[in-house]
Amino acid sequence: MNAENLQILSLLAIGLAVLCGIFIVINVQKAATRLVMLALMLSIGVGAYVYRQDLANCKPSCSCTLGGFKVPDPRCPTVVQ
Repeated sequence: MNAENLQILSLLAIGLAVLCGIFIVINVQKAATRLVMLALMLSIGVGAYVYRQDLANCKPSCSCTLGGFKVPDPRCPTVVQ
């Protein structure tokens, strides 16, 4: 996975969270369950959006990471040691 693919994947996660949120509003009957599930979908959507913005900001400096691991970017020079 490179930075471009991760940006597309995070955009898909945002879309999926929105679709799940709509499904939850329509099909879940209990208010407490609906609220908890909507809060979960909102946190997933916001988290994916923030991560997508972080990827956009770190691409020029070639310093993108995911879980502590460097994300490869084909436009960045690789350092051979």
